[in-house]
Amino acid sequence: MKKVLLVCSETWDSVSEIPFIFKKGGCTTVDVLCPADAWLRHNSFCDNWIEIKKQPEEVQQQLKAIANDPQNPYDKIHMLDEKIIDVMNHCTFTDHEFAIIMPVTDPENRLILSSKSGFSQTCEKFGIATPKFRVYQEDVPLADQVRELTFPLMMKEDLSWGGGGIRYCGNWAELVEGLKQARTKKNLVLQEYIVGEEIRIDAMFYKGQLVTYNSATALSYYESSFTYTTRRLYFRDPKIEALLAHVGKSFTLNSFANISCIYHPERNIHYLIEVDTRTNNWMPYSRFTGFDFADGIRLINQYWPNPIPEQAGPLPQKSKPIEIAVFYRDVRRCVKQKDAKGMMRWIFNYKGYWRFIPFYDPRLLKRIFAVMFRDLVEKVLPKSKTRIAAYSRTL
Repeated sequence: MKKVLLVCSETWDSVSEIPFIFKKGGCTTVDVLCPADAWLRHNSFCDNWIEIKKQPEEVQQQLKAIANDPQNPYDKIHMLDEKIIDVMNHCTFTDHEFAIIMPVTDPENRLILSSKSGFSQTCEKFGIATPKFRVYQEDVPLADQVRELTFPLMMKEDLSWGGGGIRYCGNWAELVEGLKQARTKKNLVLQEYIVGEEIRIDAMFYKGQLVTYNSATALSYYESSFTYTTRRLYFRDPKIEALLAHVGKSFTLNSFANISCIYHPERNIHYLIEVDTRTNNWMPYSRFTGFDFADGIRLINQYWPNPIPEQAGPLPQKSKPIEIAVFYRDVRRCVKQKDAKGMMRWIFNYKGYWRFIPFYDPRLLKRIFAVMFRDLVEKVLPKSKTRIAAYSRTL
């Protein structure tokens, strides 16, 4: 995996540091395929930029052509957002294309990709603990569909991310209202809400094998618990590692994974909530936990394209918990929530918070401060939006 292509169809800030871990992991070429204004371009670790096509059919043809180009072969193509994964999941592939592009090795497991209903059904298939659920059917009375479920329920649109398309329904009336508000009812999941400790997991798999991971509890959310986290407390747990090994083998994962589970202490069960086969903005911060994803990439490169011997991975454990915050997102949260105490952490370098500011990449840091300045001006001087928009296009 010395030469990779990173693909993002969105302008997400969460992928801006991902090229860094590939370079640090020993990849000689890290190219990006994304929109012109994407955060993925604004770092010092991309070798070449390719502009992504606009229409889904064009993107499918573009990625397949890249995978088949003998003049510029990539060892692996990594898709970094659910939208592009969903677009490519509707393709037919040759074995060669599938191996390079898709984040699972078994085509039967495509059901989990960017699909909450497919994910729940696949967990059920492999005996992986997940909350009891039903896939909504418009031609079946609602009461019949939820008869075996217990309130509260979660209503989840099939393709959604960042907390969007997810609704908490505490009773029947909220469920009925939620159905009215749903943007789409196709493959809508109705799922029991498990009360317990939420655990966020960043993981890397290679041909079904767990390579490395980091697990954490959330310390701060941008808005509600259904939105993204900005501060986490990272720790290790052998039970989580065993669960991840089982999930990786069952789902034949061959990618990064952004995973959520709920631990129910009375039942001593970790309920798997979601497995998104993409990176997130926490993975570059693994360099502070002792389980650096760059080391995982280096391990894969050592054995590529053969399997990693069992004794070589996952990486050895360390047990000391560590608090980590994402600079750009947590500062925005502090401003939004008027969290003066949170802002003081950054001002006074609480627990060494300054090390989480990406000083290692001046180009990315320039982008971050420019966008933060733009956000501040928009908040203070809302009438200047036209000038700000023109300025933003130059970033």
